[in-house]
Amino acid sequence: LRNERINANKVDINRNFPTENWRPIYEKHKYNPGYEAGSEKETQAVMELINLYQPEKLIVIHSDLHVLNYDGPAKDLVLRMADYNGYHIESNIGYPTPGSLGAYAGVEGRIPTVTLELPDNSPEEAWEENFEALIQAINFPE
Repeated sequence: LRNERINANKVDINRNFPTENWRPIYEKHKYNPGYEAGSEKETQAVMELINLYQPEKLIVIHSDLHVLNYDGPAKDLVLRMADYNGYHIESNIGYPTPGSLGAYAGVEGRIPTVTLELPDNSPEEAWEENFEALIQAINFPE
């Protein structure tokens, strides 16, 4: 692992989804959306998996903002998760995310999508802090 958010083509996969808000413009190298929406093999693979399995919800794990972010019809799901991990909920993380998985699956695909933004903890601490919230998400709604 390279410990970077970009792929071998220097594209941020989480800015490469074909969404209404996708654009080829970016301010920071790490947010490069690619030469066209959906151009990357990794993006295509995720889209294919979503199409194949038709998930009822998506839980996406990122780092390191220490919040729960949600897209689409995920308000009740994110509230349930916050009850168990105590994370602050943000529907907007404070900067544009055109071409994101949340925009693609959550907003446009209407799949409840929660992004669990982990703090800068060890994997063991992150698991301990979020295990029950993830179990609740898997079983939601009951």
